[in-house]
Amino acid sequence: MTTVNTVKLAMKRWLQKETGLTVIFAEQAAPRPDKIPYATIRVDSLMTLGGSDELLPVDVTGVISMKGTRQLTVTCEIIGNGAYNLTEKALGSLSKTSVVERLESEYDMAIIDVGSIVNLTGLLETEWEERTQLDVLVAYAYEQDDDVGLIESVEINEEILDISTP
Repeated sequence: MTTVNTVKLAMKRWLQKETGLTVIFAEQAAPRPDKIPYATIRVDSLMTLGGSDELLPVDVTGVISMKGTRQLTVTCEIIGNGAYNLTEKALGSLSKTSVVERLESEYDMAIIDVGSIVNLTGLLETEWEERTQLDVLVAYAYEQDDDVGLIESVEINEEILDISTP
């Protein structure tokens, strides 16, 4: 089953393979890598597509399965010299059949949309730091179970009328 962590891993492996850079998750508490340029991956938003999940019939044990589609935005940043060119390379790779097929077959996810490259180059202390950002919209199927229990007995306090049709 695909999860947010599966998507993060898939995107990390994709960005490493296509750029040759060290890729870290932006939320980790570790310091920046010594080797520059490097890249970061961050999941920025997650939502359920189509309102609520589809409810399947309750099984004999009282468990109901729910299936739906999730969509999330993965923000990729590249920091260091050549960041713009490396981001352009990563962007272009998302049009490759081999990349799309690998993401779909190995990780059960699909690239829905890719944003434009945003140039975030700025002054860091006393030197310019080249930095770019690229947002990638990803979708995947999600399934979960809910143990709703079974109705084992019903107490009827009134008379039951025959409602069958002739």
